[in-house]
Amino acid sequence: MENLRTYFLSLQKKITKAMGELDGKSFIEDAWTKAKGSELQGDGCSCLLERGNLFERAGVAFSHVRGEKLPRSATAHRRCLAA
Repeated sequence: MENLRTYFLSLQKKITKAMGELDGKSFIEDAWTKAKGSELQGDGCSCLLERGNLFERAGVAFSHVRGEKLPRSATAHRRCLAA
């Protein structure tokens, strides 16, 4: 599982680097972690570029979250996924 997580984080870096070079402006990174006791556990990184030279707004996000069941937002319109 860790190899897959590392791969996706590396891919995110490659994408944001390439897009930033193309645009001429760098992405802002916001690393986050779910609080202990939350319904879901995990972490991730959201990268955002705004008011760029080429891109008005661009985002590349990675989330590594887990829990015993899907969050309500994921099952609200898909009752068959609710556990």
